[in-house]
Amino acid sequence: MRDLDLGVAVLHLDVAQARLARLLRRRRRLLLGIGGLALLAALGLAVWQRAVYGVVVVYAADAAAVVRVGDAPMTAAGGALVWRGAPGVYTVTAEAPGVYPQRRTVTVTVGMTTTATFPPGRPRPALLLAPRPAPGAVWRMVTADARGGWRAVAGGVGDAPPAVMRVTAAAVTRAPDLDRYPVADAATLADGREVRVVWEPDPADRSGARGRLTLTSPDGRVETLTTDTPVDGAWWSPDGAYLVLALRTGSGSVVRVWDAAGGDGSPLYAPAVSAMPTPAAALEWAPNGAAAVLFSAPAADGAAADALLLTLPRGGRGVQTATLAPGPARPAGLAPLGWGSDGLFWVAQYADRLALTYWPFDGGSPLLLGSVPPSTLALHVAAPQRITLAVQQADGRIGLQTWPDGALLATMDDLPAAAAGRAGARWRGWTMALALNDDLWHAVCDPALLAPPTDGGGA
Repeated sequence: MRDLDLGVAVLHLDVAQARLARLLRRRRRLLLGIGGLALLAALGLAVWQRAVYGVVVVYAADAAAVVRVGDAPMTAAGGALVWRGAPGVYTVTAEAPGVYPQRRTVTVTVGMTTTATFPPGRPRPALLLAPRPAPGAVWRMVTADARGGWRAVAGGVGDAPPAVMRVTAAAVTRAPDLDRYPVADAATLADGREVRVVWEPDPADRSGARGRLTLTSPDGRVETLTTDTPVDGAWWSPDGAYLVLALRTGSGSVVRVWDAAGGDGSPLYAPAVSAMPTPAAALEWAPNGAAAVLFSAPAADGAAADALLLTLPRGGRGVQTATLAPGPARPAGLAPLGWGSDGLFWVAQYADRLALTYWPFDGGSPLLLGSVPPSTLALHVAAPQRITLAVQQADGRIGLQTWPDGALLATMDDLPAAAAGRAGARWRGWTMALALNDDLWHAVCDPALLAPPTDGGGA
């Protein structure tokens, strides 16, 4: 036996070594036991979680998307996001910069994995709030301008004359060439030439009936004509080939169309093609210039404006007109309409419902396409099979949905909610004018915003 004499004591080395070995063996067995218990606990926890929890796995196309199940964030795991929780029905929300949120409703089941996929989100439009030309001014009439953008007429305060504004994605500017006269219009032709028409009452005539109509024709000729009745409106076609005149008669307007290219006679005596029971106030051309809708001013009692579809001569046919069924009353005269290549899509009021109708340019009978929601504000026509509606939702927000199936594409939560009856909108290509409460907004939409649900993100 080996001993170590320390003077005050003798240490038996073999005994000490044996005791240390026994201590190490006990500690190793203890650690193995603890490890085994931990493993069993982890396995038990996994089994327990699987027995009481479900799993949600999300794949999001937007790398910057923040995804939540209810209010709980998800955990990154490889190329997916994972969440574990109690069974139930949850809303999964994906939010990313520059796009509208996407939402999915999932049902979490004990022991099961539910997968949700979010495609690229629908891009938010570029928005511009149009400033009023003067404090207290009210937007009276908004129409798409044939040369791009929108023409907005704001009613003045007191005796101040109305102001005509041009609204584009870049800016909102005054149009002094238009609002210094009671009636004025100007168009720039494809070759750069300009045509103009203005009417002003004769200051010497106190009745206000007589006046002077001055027009600049496409050939550059300037002519001033004396009128014996007030002129309610005058509009050049986008190509400068025709001039539409609305002349006061009784309580309404008689509509004449002058062939400027033919140059026959005076526009004041051009053929009368139709009449409106109330004075004409605004005109909006189809994008291809083949037709236009002529509107009366919005009624003071809130009733819908009168509207007339006017189709210019083509294919050997003369001017065609059709009185449109009354549509829903909307602020700033923004009746819901959309243009096809050969006809007008028009929302009309029929008894207690709104219906989408189609009016062909060739003068054929209108077609009833189907009902639309009563809160329909605007429609975008990408093709007869792809129509998108802008509707006012119960919370006052503007929602975009497909027609006729009603799939929600997005809620425009970057625009203010509007009170009931104080929202109007109209699309022109990929731009949109919206009258919400007392404000006028301009929106430039990315085509992906209105992509079919299978191609773009859902709401």
